[in-house]
Amino acid sequence: MFSGTILGRLGSDPVVRTTPNGATVVNLNVAITGTGTDKVPTVWIQASAWGKTGELLEGQQKGDLVCLSGAFGVRVYDKDGVPVQSITLNVASFSYLPNGRAHGSGSQPAQSLQTPETPGAPEQSNDALPF
Repeated sequence: MFSGTILGRLGSDPVVRTTPNGATVVNLNVAITGTGTDKVPTVWIQASAWGKTGELLEGQQKGDLVCLSGAFGVRVYDKDGVPVQSITLNVASFSYLPNGRAHGSGSQPAQSLQTPETPGAPEQSNDALPF
């Protein structure tokens, strides 16, 4: 299992769903693009935020700049009979970032949030960290 942080813009408004057992999940499509003059293609990450983390991300909108941290995975599915893979992220924490767009009462300063419970997220231990 790999974990890390991504910085990108939402490609669409968050999609809120409720599971049959009542858990809330918010699905996000995040676009990560290269910087400078490099012709790097856009990489799309399919992110899922559960519970309180998801509820707090509901207010984001298409085009918002987000910083998400969590566990990466790969989803495999068939598209027209061809196997396709997509990168997924199970969000454990996120930061609100100023994004240069007028947004209600204005841009918010960067603010980090980590929720104690994220159902479905793997438990992580700091024992293996080299620092």
